[in-house]
Amino acid sequence: MKPWSLQSRLIALLLIPTTLLVFGLGVGMVVSRFNDFETVQDERGRLLLAKYGNAFDQLRDTTPESLQKLSVQALEEPSLRSLTLMDSKGASLVNSGPMPRPLSGAQILKPDTGTRRYLTADSWQYVQPLERPVPNAEGKAVPAWILLEVSTQHLTIRKYEALLAVLVVSLLTLALLGIVLTRVIHRWLSPIAEMTRTMSRIDSTHLDYRLGTNASGDLVDLQNEINALLDRIGTDTEELKSSMVQTNEDLRETMEAMEVQNIELTLARKEAVEGNRIKSEFLA
Repeated sequence: MKPWSLQSRLIALLLIPTTLLVFGLGVGMVVSRFNDFETVQDERGRLLLAKYGNAFDQLRDTTPESLQKLSVQALEEPSLRSLTLMDSKGASLVNSGPMPRPLSGAQILKPDTGTRRYLTADSWQYVQPLERPVPNAEGKAVPAWILLEVSTQHLTIRKYEALLAVLVVSLLTLALLGIVLTRVIHRWLSPIAEMTRTMSRIDSTHLDYRLGTNASGDLVDLQNEINALLDRIGTDTEELKSSMVQTNEDLRETMEAMEVQNIELTLARKEAVEGNRIKSEFLA
């Protein structure tokens, strides 16, 4: 496996924590936006509940026809799915729009004296008691509760839009940051690449190369130290060459002197042998 370059390591070192930071901020922003949307939706649902609860309480004629007419008018409200008047047992007295959806989870619809919110798969149901009783199917006035069902499809769409917006902004931010980091780090490390190429051309026959990059900061000190080292190596090499030449010259002179001595010894030996021969002949 090829090791990562210095540029790749620096980019990863900067992008990884930045990505985690952007991810954390994005999640926090999405959660905050979701809470804001749900708060606005909840407030709107409760306002509608109070509006039509008061409207039913203020009806002069609480006949089934007037109750049905008002409940139908309520469906003109945006996102309002249905309106139901029910008795204490949950039986429908008046209904406009589709029947309320079944509650999700372990929720149980319990009409009481307070205002409650119940959740379904794609809607919220608000229940509140009416101050005035309304007639049931037999015409008997009984306590009633108003149930408003508000669709959450628009809320879900807004959540997806917010999530998509945060995701797109986060990706664009990371992409822009990655491009900027790549260019800045490449510009900062380009002198090192140039130094490497120059150093690869230096050998025993090319010691005159020197680094001349557009480095800045600490890289200038590194470049100056390398050039100073090359100067010392060049000087030491020249001194070594001069020493080797002088040594070779001394050795050559020594060899020549030894050759002269050998010749002189050979001649002296020949003269000694010749003198002994002449002396032997004279004595004979």
